Amino acid sequence: MPSQNKFFETKQRHTEYPLVYWGWNRDKCVEKIREHGLPQPKKSACFFCPAMKKNEVKQLAKVFPELAERAIKMEENANLTSIKGLGRNYAWKDLINADEQQESLFDESGIELICDCYDGE
Repeated sequence: MPSQNKFFETKQRHTEYPLVYWGWNRDKCVEKIREHGLPQPKKSACFFCPAMKKNEVKQLAKVFPELAERAIKMEENANLTSIKGLGRNYAWKDLINADEQQESLFDESGIELICDCYDGE
């Protein structure tokens, strides 16, 4: 079946959506993954996804600082009128900077902190 989304169609690219064509929703995908004994994939999203939780934004800054910096540049270049930033009611830049400032307090103390927190996600 040809793609219904002509926005992405070009002479070089033809987009297909097999899961949509098959009528599979998220529950059906999870069922098939389990049926085949495969591990459940983790959530995926764009590196600048405004639906990210605060802990995911901070983790992005630690693991992929170049992507966090790109997201912050997008946030800074946006013409924001009704929201503060990618976090809607807060700017990612402020969140990341506050996290780094808090961590620097412990870095300077010479105390090694080991945290095995688990937020269940």
